[in-house]
Order: sequence, then C-alpha cells, then structure tokens
Amino acid sequence: MSSRIIFLGGAGEIGMNMYLYESDNSAIIVDCGVKFADSSYPGIDMIIPDWGYIDKIKDKLCGIILTHGHEDHIGGLSYFLKEYELPIYGGELTLRLVEHKLKERKIKVKDTVVHDGDIYNFGDFKVEFVGVTHSIQDTFGLYIENEDFKALHISDYKMDQAPVNGKPFDVHRFMEIGKRGITVLLSDSTNIINDGITPSESSVFNDLLDVFLQAKGRVFFTTFSSNIDRIKQVIEICQQIGRRVVVDGTSVIKSVKIGRELGLLNFSNELMVSLTEANKIDDDKICYIISGCQGEVNSTLYKIAANERKSLKAKEGDLFIISARVIPGNELNLNNTINKLYYYGAKVVDIEEKKIHVSGHASKEEAKLLLNFIRPKYLIPIHGEFRHMKTHIELLEEVHYDIQTEGIFVEDGDVIIFEDEKLFGKGKIEVGRRYIDGRGDFILSEEDLKIKKHLSRDGIVLVQEINGDFNFEIIGFKLERRDIIMLYNFLVDNLIDMDIPREELVEKIVKRFFKRRFDKRPIVKYLI
Repeated sequence: MSSRIIFLGGAGEIGMNMYLYESDNSAIIVDCGVKFADSSYPGIDMIIPDWGYIDKIKDKLCGIILTHGHEDHIGGLSYFLKEYELPIYGGELTLRLVEHKLKERKIKVKDTVVHDGDIYNFGDFKVEFVGVTHSIQDTFGLYIENEDFKALHISDYKMDQAPVNGKPFDVHRFMEIGKRGITVLLSDSTNIINDGITPSESSVFNDLLDVFLQAKGRVFFTTFSSNIDRIKQVIEICQQIGRRVVVDGTSVIKSVKIGRELGLLNFSNELMVSLTEANKIDDDKICYIISGCQGEVNSTLYKIAANERKSLKAKEGDLFIISARVIPGNELNLNNTINKLYYYGAKVVDIEEKKIHVSGHASKEEAKLLLNFIRPKYLIPIHGEFRHMKTHIELLEEVHYDIQTEGIFVEDGDVIIFEDEKLFGKGKIEVGRRYIDGRGDFILSEEDLKIKKHLSRDGIVLVQEINGDFNFEIIGFKLERRDIIMLYNFLVDNLIDMDIPREELVEKIVKRFFKRRFDKRPIVKYLI
C-alpha cells in the first residue's frame, strides 16, 4: 500500500488552504479556505480551490478536519459542503465560526468538537490533535499516522509563551512527538523570511494603551474580526481608562458574541453602548470596535471613510487604529480608505508607526526550533508564497542534528507519495480555482473569469442590423465619430458572401477592424 498527500491549495500562496491525505481505502481533508482577491480579479471577492479531483475519490472520504477558524482555512467550507455531505472536526471556536456560515446557506452538517490530545480514527488514518499558539484560539497541529508515514501537519503557529488566552506553546510536547520518528513535517512558512522570534500577542498591550491615552477624541479600532485576543486587550484598555465601547460591523459583532459565549471575552453589559447612545457620550469617552482592517468595500471602516453612514461619520479629532497587517493585494484599497479619513480631519495609526500588531506566524528562529524538536526525514513547507517556501527549505542548511532532512518543494496540484515511511514518488493532478462574486454569491469558473477580464480590459461591441443597415453600441470605451464611420465602411466593404452564418461573419469582421485599428480585442455580439 502507498499513501498520498495532495495539495489542492495553500502551496505557493497565502490563503486557500486545502490538503488531502489519501490511502488506497480512505481519505481526509485538512482545511477548506479562501484567498482574498486583489484588483487584478475584476468583480471577484474571494478565490476557492477547484476540488474536481475529490469527486473521483468521494467514496473514500471520512471527514474534514479544520485546524483553526481563520477564513483562509474555513472560508470555502460552505461552498464545499453544498456538494459533499461530510462530518467536520475542529475546536469549539472554529466550529462556532463555521456554524454562522452554514446557517446563512441553510446547510446542516454533523460536527465534532475536538480538544488538545484527542485522537480519532479516519479509516486508515489515525489523527491526534496537538494544540498550538496562533492569533486565534483552538488552533491545532495534526499528528497523522498510517502504515506509510507519520506526518505532523502544522498549518499556522508561533511559539507564544505569553498568550492572551489559553496555554503557552508546549515545547516539551513537540519534543516528545519528535521522538516518535516523524516521516514528514508540513509546516507554516508565512513569516519565514523574518529573523528572530515572533513577539507574543500580549506584547502589544502597552503600546495600544499608550495610543489610547494620547487620543483626545473618538477612537475607532479595527483588526481581523476573528482576532478575539486582540479585541480582548482593547476592551480591557477601555475598561481601564474609562471609554465605553460600540461594536459595529457584521463580522466583528459575530466574533464578540461568540467570544463572550465561550468565555474568551469577559466584560459587563454596561461597558457596551449602541450607536445612538454613543452620540450622547463625550468623544474622549468612547471607542468603536469596527470591521474593515483591509479596507473591504462592505466594511464599517470603508463606509465611514466613504461618507456612506449617516449616523457615523469621520471628523476632526478622530483617531483610527488599524491593528493588522495588510494582506497582499489589499494595499491600494486600504491606502485609499486611509486617505479619505485624513480628508475629513481624522488621523490614522497603523502598524508601521506603532507596535500595535504582532503576527500569528512563526519567524525564522521558531522554524529552526521546530525542526530541531521534530527532526523529520522530510520537510514540506506550506502556507506561503514560493519565496517563503524556498527560504524554509534553505533553513535546513542552518539546522544540524543526527537525521538528514530532505526538503520537498511543492505547489498546488502536486501529489507526494509515501510507502513504508519513505518518499516513493511525486505525481501531479489538474487543479484549478473557482471565483466568488460576493454580490449574489455567484461562483465563476476559470473561463468566466477570463471573460470578465476580457470585458474589463477591452469592452464589448454590440452590432445590430436592421434592413441591411448597421448600428453599433460600444460599452467600456468610446469611439470618435470618424472611427464609427470607418468601422461601418470596413464592415460593409468586407461583408461578402461566405459559407458561414451571417452573424458569425459580422462578428469576425468587426473584431478584425478593432485589432488592426486599435490593437484592441473587444467581445463582439451580433444582435438578431
């Protein structure tokens, strides 16, 4: 028997994590995430893996394991569960975040809450859940074992010894796991190019407090809505300095509600006020915790900056605190949002100015420590762009122990095959992507996206023929009158009898005109 690890997403990119562990008889999925689209994807909000391969092995599937509750690990789940009915396993916070997504789409699923140290059997695979520290509670590494390998899969982690909630990273636990003789380590590469050790989450408290103490007017705070530990610190600061709190934005309201229910956020009801009540409170006694740390169009931060909220507008004296790193591709959105806030007289503090954010991902020295603890035969970097993954493999030259670890570089679609705890071979499957237009929740294919890009770049030309005469409607660009006359004459002059339908002939001639005249390739449609 041989077993395979298949990379459906998350190899060579930040986001869209989805991994498949497959034997001859069984298969388990680890994570099902999204990648947020940038401006190069017109009209697209999110990207999810194309899981066409899974349809070929669906009878083997035993379940979906979720390592934690970030969107790049759970955001595609509701789309996947529309097509496949499978049980899901994850920490309590993770499953609560998933529950909201599934309710919105009226999807019912069997879920199982797991805890640190729990062991489950999934067909040929035995999986042990190993708690790790990250920027969200209930994050797990997975020790996955069958007769072909002993794998340790750590999607996101850092070695936080002073977390805001939960236990510190258990160094001794990982040293014990290393003694089992790990075949392959799959490990987070996001922060691998950063030297040293990633600071603890609790290390931002004093800097945040200092920023709040210097604020003379209203404070607006935003971070990733799932970062309950960061929100907890802000609430504690507000309690300490006497600011009441407004929570605004669907995602952050949901996270605060779940955080309170799970005991991760503890504060009195009197601390919270509504938007209406906040208007009656002095500016220096109020803090708004809002959505939108990436400048997302539907977020509270964006709507305030765009002057779209009647009851909540930016003004002179306001201080906006953006406590999050910018996801690649969102730089332009966020920069435009910040500029609008300054236009209205507000000021903005971001992570470039003050130490008000720390990453949830391990830096270089932590990755070296993990390699020393685990001492795997093989290292497969995951969760990173290619530069991160290559750098991760290069770390093997700096780590010295009695086992020679081989680095395996992978990308989406790669199949790594193991037999008897040794690398047996490397294969390839076809993988694609699906594109989500959030306005309407439309799922687009690669071909649909190609058309969207085509339309945004080159526009569309509609040709209508009435009694042998032609009218043109140009969408996406404008033609001078002389160019329209040239187009008309070119079409009429070249419209000779050919053994193809008339509409096809008209479209070909019009396309030829635009290519020759403007080096432009609009979509051309003949209207009957």
